[in-house]
Amino acid sequence: MLSAAPSVKNKQQCAMPNAITKPRMTTQDFLAWEAEQSLRHDFVDGEIYAMAGGTLEHNEGVGATYAMLKNHLKGTPCRVFISDVQVRVEQQGNYFYPDITVTSSPAHLQSVAWQGSLSQLIS
Repeated sequence: MLSAAPSVKNKQQCAMPNAITKPRMTTQDFLAWEAEQSLRHDFVDGEIYAMAGGTLEHNEGVGATYAMLKNHLKGTPCRVFISDVQVRVEQQGNYFYPDITVTSSPAHLQSVAWQGSLSQLIS
């Protein structure tokens, strides 16, 4: 025999609890924390996102694009790098590891963590 559903005495009992908000990190806390991590993370608007693994097709596409850009930019001051360069988008204060990064700035050749304005970000 099925029993009747319990009666609800007030709407508060059925209300959803408040949404849990993720704590946000400061830029300084993120950089200190990420320096100790074995995996890379993007940092967007105070939230941390683990970098996902790639597919073989993605890897081939990145490799082909890198080779094309490297060949095309030969003889220019531009340098091309693959995925292990952390880039700070100055306008937003966010940090990313783009698949491919191109720079002509001598200052960028001093570190794998770049800061500055980007003219384009392609990921």
